[in-house]
Amino acid sequence: MSTKQLILTLTLPALVALASCGGDAAKNAEPVSLVVEATDTQGVKDAKTAWATLCVTCHGANGLGDGAASAAFPVKPRSFADKTWQASVDDAHIKKIIVEGGASVGKSALMTGAPHLKGNDEALGYLVRIVRSFGN
Repeated sequence: MSTKQLILTLTLPALVALASCGGDAAKNAEPVSLVVEATDTQGVKDAKTAWATLCVTCHGANGLGDGAASAAFPVKPRSFADKTWQASVDDAHIKKIIVEGGASVGKSALMTGAPHLKGNDEALGYLVRIVRSFGN
């Protein structure tokens, strides 16, 4: 077997598997931008604005739970880089926390919700992508 054939034999199954991945996992793995762009849809603008004005305060710019406000908390905010946590929650759980706050899932009431985003599926979806991006 030639080197070229060997490479194709070894890499083709992996490429097919990657190409066949779809749904939320593939979408959430795509790079996200945190900068509001003129070409963004309103939902994406809403998500980026919420991240910059609400989430970063506690979770930090890199999602590590080290935002400026976190220094005063008895329990530190979630680090989104925690792969174990990322694997343990689904997107619906993250959306629930975003909208209803931490107390809605038995976590700290200091994690306030963003009820103004309820029903804004595009914004919630993009916020989930942001959260997931820190776990990649």
